[in-house]
Parts: sequence; structure tokens; C-alpha cells
Amino acid sequence: MSSHLEPEFVTFTGADDATSAARMVEIGRRAPVEWGLLFSRKRQNQGRYPSLDFLASLQGLDLRLAAHVCGAYADEIVDVGVCADFEGIAGALGLRFERIQINTARSFDPARLAAFAARFGAKAIAQCRDVFPEDARVDWLHDVSAGEGVMPSFRPVPGRGVFAGYAGGLGPENVASELAAIARTHPAGRRFWIDMETKVRSDDVFDLDRCEAVLSAVYPDGIARV
Repeated sequence: MSSHLEPEFVTFTGADDATSAARMVEIGRRAPVEWGLLFSRKRQNQGRYPSLDFLASLQGLDLRLAAHVCGAYADEIVDVGVCADFEGIAGALGLRFERIQINTARSFDPARLAAFAARFGAKAIAQCRDVFPEDARVDWLHDVSAGEGVMPSFRPVPGRGVFAGYAGGLGPENVASELAAIARTHPAGRRFWIDMETKVRSDDVFDLDRCEAVLSAVYPDGIARV
């Protein structure tokens, strides 16, 4: 086992209609991967927001999935704690989401996000742009990038009991050095994951070769999915 700091898993966000579902399964059997699927009322079936046909093709496959809910869907969840359109789509797709990330720049009640995700038997992910809040009801992703591949000026240290995520500008070229930087301040035993989106795309197409390069850098000694 490698002596360097390793995340519990890596989230690759933005699988699209050009992505091989069979290869996603194969990768996920060799390494701890969560696949973040983007949902938006206005953008579905555009670029990194996959079509409902592609999403339906994932039904029943051995994949660890997270829904990343954006735009008006996220606003409704923040405002009232429900989103009938998203819930209807998710129900029709028959996919099991282990986590649901509500992407919003607005203020929100973590308890409301947690309750929404619990309707799916999932844990909520909320974003923060400064330090990690001391609230374990949701998983916290430090992300100033909003999917634009922007590196943050610092990566905060999570408090005890907080499951912390790091995003922003991560990709195969720099993930090893960024993990080394995180390791210098990250308390031993604190749980964390990393998430990437823009830097695992080539010509704005989700690139599984780049995902594999990330995993080789993060888990250089190899790791089998448990």
C-alpha cells in the first residue's frame, strides 16, 4: 500500500452520451470510483449533461452513482426541499444514487438538503467555498470552480466527523502533487474524497483515458474495489 495520502474514492463528474458504460463498469471494478451524473432542466442532452436515454442505459449496472443536480432543479430543492420534475425523472430511470449533490451558490439549510437526499436513500453533498462547516448531516465539497477547472487558493482542513471533498482544477497532470499538498495539513484519519470534471474531458468530451490516468496517479500501488 502506498504511503501517500489516498482518498476513499474519486468522483468523475460529467459522463456523457459518448461514454462507454461497459468501460465505466470495468474501471469501477478495479478502483474506488463514484460517477457523478449531471442533471439540469435546461441543459439535459447537451454536452456534459447526458441524455435520458444514456442515463437509462446505466440501469442495473455495477456502478457507484451520484446525481449532481443543477440550475432550477437545485433552486427548488433549496427553496422547498422537493423537486417533482427531478424526482419523476430519477424514479423513471430506476437508478440508485448513493449521494445527491445540490449545486447552488445560494445560502441553504443543510437539513433540507439532507432530507431531500434521504428520500432516495442517499446522502446529500453540499458545496462550500471557504472552510468546511462543522455539520455532518451532509458531505461537504470544497469547490470554488463550479465545473470550470479553476484551482482554489487553498484547500481547507475538515473537522472531526466531516466527510470532506476537494474539487477545482484537478486532473491527471496535477492530482498527485495536489494530494501531496493536502497531505501536509490533512489530519490523520479524517475521511475525504476528490472530485473532478473539466480536467477529465478532451475537446469537451468525457475521457475515460484521462480518468484512468488519474486513478494510476492516485493509487500507484493499485487498489481493488471493495
